Amino acid sequence: MHSGEIVGSARTARWWFTNRAGGVSAPPYDTRNLAAHVGDDITSVRSNRAQLESELGLGMLTWMGPVHGVALDIVDDATALVPNVDALATTRTRRPLVTLGADCVPLVMTAGDFAIAAHIGWRGFVDGMTSTILGLLAAHGVAASEAQIVLGPAICGRCYGIPEERADAIRAVSANAVGIARHGGPGADIRIGLTEQWEAVGASVTTIGPCTAEDHSSFSHRRDGVTGRQAGVIAWM
Repeated sequence: MHSGEIVGSARTARWWFTNRAGGVSAPPYDTRNLAAHVGDDITSVRSNRAQLESELGLGMLTWMGPVHGVALDIVDDATALVPNVDALATTRTRRPLVTLGADCVPLVMTAGDFAIAAHIGWRGFVDGMTSTILGLLAAHGVAASEAQIVLGPAICGRCYGIPEERADAIRAVSANAVGIARHGGPGADIRIGLTEQWEAVGASVTTIGPCTAEDHSSFSHRRDGVTGRQAGVIAWM
């Protein structure tokens, strides 16, 4: 598990990115699948989530129900699940937010009083998740340059081959996010595109962890098909 901290002007946030290791799920979800929507035994998922919650020691984790969209919800009260969103934000201390993924980009960040977790695949990238988050910050008087962002393990452009139509949609947002995949056609690296977007508005961006498809300690939907999901977590301390 990768972990670190983001030091803000008044307080510090901690972040974590999990991998396959440490849980109880049976193959093909072995062993720390944290997603309840991929076909794994729900008792195993609950055990894995409880184990992570105990390890972090921050109380109830707030999970999102990602749908490859750009919806964002602000979490004030302790909430176990926010369905049908791909980003969560909070200003509360010790209110840990969780994003899930298995090739899509898990983003965690702070800006002003906000801690934010987001799930961003190619569609969320093209449809404007970055603009959604920037809109939240602008609405609360937070400059984009205050953002400190960590992008967790995700699939790289060599492994993420895509059709030409999808490549055109991604190029329209970030030409640098599209390269050549192993099969010789176009490949997309959404972490590159997100880095370009956020650095363009003055934010600080750090990339953590390997390509999920190349690293067998990570879940990868592109590599394995039926598989689990790992998590990104952030909380103000």
